[in-house]
Amino acid sequence: MEGSDIEMTLAGYRVALEGCPAWAIANAVRRFLQGKVPHQSKVFCPKPPELREAVDAVMAPVLRQIEDEKRRGRLREEAARFASPVVRTDGEKARAAQLYAEFCRKHAETASAGHISEPERATLDPEKLAMIPDAPTTFERLAWISRGGQHG
Repeated sequence: MEGSDIEMTLAGYRVALEGCPAWAIANAVRRFLQGKVPHQSKVFCPKPPELREAVDAVMAPVLRQIEDEKRRGRLREEAARFASPVVRTDGEKARAAQLYAEFCRKHAETASAGHISEPERATLDPEKLAMIPDAPTTFERLAWISRGGQHG
């Protein structure tokens, strides 16, 4: 090859591999030399875009892992923001207990009248309300956010 052709070829590879880490380039070249790159030519060297494709394929699992870790970090941050946004007052808890007891009473009446199918006839226990955690629902969190983090 003429000197200018070699320089142009090298420049093409530099542009194609711009921003790629050396380990990924070395692994992709190794895969080419071992004949492990799908659809590679056994006669000609890979063109710059073909080599870049092979490098991207080598980097793909690492990039996925990095993105997964970023996503997990965002989820941890979001969970920390909602750790305890709403504190229910004793009055709110008493009102919820009253509503649940009323629901249980009506459910029992409807069940005894035969208006509920067999799987739904399970007896509801008002005492189970005490077992419900005080964690706010998604809707309560959204309401809390819309109020600017204020109770009300």
